[in-house]
Amino acid sequence: MASYNRADTINSLAMAMGVKPVLDYKKNKYNTATGTIYCNGTQYSPELLSQAIAYFETMRSKARSSLAANSEMIVAYCEVAVSALKELQDKRVEEMGNIK
Repeated sequence: MASYNRADTINSLAMAMGVKPVLDYKKNKYNTATGTIYCNGTQYSPELLSQAIAYFETMRSKARSSLAANSEMIVAYCEVAVSALKELQDKRVEEMGNIK
């Protein structure tokens, strides 16, 4: 089985989207009690994460019904974003070192 490095995957996605990569992955935490994500000094509430998921799901749906040349690429980007956000919300991310 191939080795999977979550930090490398997140950084690759960030760079592909034109965002500065996360250099210190250890600063990222998920609080399972509140559902809050702490990422590079920024706090993301569960409500904001749910809104972001809904936004990307809407954009994915629109792109699927679009005839634009880049619609398949947009669908793929939205699927990655939704998957990543849902993974972050997953209660099983305890290996990230939860804040208690």
